[in-house]
Amino acid sequence: MLYPVRKGLPFYHNLLVLKLAGYYPKSSNYNKKLFFYCLVCWMSIWTGTLWNLIILLYLSIQNKSSHGITEAMGYLIGNSSLALICLHFALKHQDWSHLMDALIDFQKYGKPPKFNTVQTNASKVGITFFKVLFCAAVMYCVLQVLLEEECEKKLTFGKTSCGMLLPTWFPASHAESKLAKRLLLIYQLLACWAIAPFTVIVSLVLQANEFIAYRIDHLKSLLRKVGSNENPDLQLHQFLAYVQYHHHIIRLCRKLNYVAKYTTGHVALTFVTVVACFGHHSIQEKSLQSLTYQATYVISMCILCYAGQNMQDQMRSIGDALYSSTWYNCSLKVQKMIPLVLLRTQQPIGLDAVPLGVFNYMLMVMVLKTTYSYMSFLSRTI
Repeated sequence: MLYPVRKGLPFYHNLLVLKLAGYYPKSSNYNKKLFFYCLVCWMSIWTGTLWNLIILLYLSIQNKSSHGITEAMGYLIGNSSLALICLHFALKHQDWSHLMDALIDFQKYGKPPKFNTVQTNASKVGITFFKVLFCAAVMYCVLQVLLEEECEKKLTFGKTSCGMLLPTWFPASHAESKLAKRLLLIYQLLACWAIAPFTVIVSLVLQANEFIAYRIDHLKSLLRKVGSNENPDLQLHQFLAYVQYHHHIIRLCRKLNYVAKYTTGHVALTFVTVVACFGHHSIQEKSLQSLTYQATYVISMCILCYAGQNMQDQMRSIGDALYSSTWYNCSLKVQKMIPLVLLRTQQPIGLDAVPLGVFNYMLMVMVLKTTYSYMSFLSRTI
């Protein structure tokens, strides 16, 4: 059974967009062959723009066009990375479904208080993030079309890319054809729609992280009451239940890390090249379009680093909550188990950033420093 796309349930807006885009099945009784056939069609559309970017990059190198090299390289690597996010989500949609089912399963450990408020807040965060990135993408598309004439006046090489969503190479026989440019613009719109759902996938990681964080808050509130009961047998029974709850949260974190690693883990690897290329291009050409794309990529990276750091901090805070409880009023059996639980809370659990470590604030600072160094290198050599 797949997690249902139903209004009123958590993750509804994210899954609705993914379902409309063809990356999440419409129902549990879906045709797997048809689903993967549609997925292959989407990726085939994007592959056409990928080859066009490769040709443009080769010609830019041959003509020694610095702005063409960095722009084509940025789009080539950046859009390929975003397309991989969508592709990996589609391939791992069943694992995502199992994670979402587990996040809203409260049969064994009870429903945390004020869960509906948290569900609403998490949904608002996801919708806001999607709207911000979607508006940035729309603004980028509009700017490309509106600034077409100004672009053609400035550029001597690659001016056929003016008015297009992506840098574009045209055969010489069709270089001045308006019809060819408009048809290719429509094709590029389809290709951009194929990768646009990456925004809701990144938002999905953030929302899942918020649900886990609230379960951790629930566990901490229970652990602070350790020792409040004077019955030793009841103390032991309650503490063992809390330990099982802790293990359940650890399993949820590992499930989220597993699906997020295969879906968004590679973003950190491509971040430096993409942002540096667009940063160099926006400085050299004063391109507002490049800044818009750059901002979209940076926001996505910031969201992932925040989610990873929040997971690490929340898991470590469980030990602090237990230590600040009245554990000294517990029975001897419970007191002997507390150090083991404290040791378990010190083991780091986060979101893997393949292959650079884990998503956190330290990684964000490191990639920003590396990006600046790479931009300086591009400015001196290209």
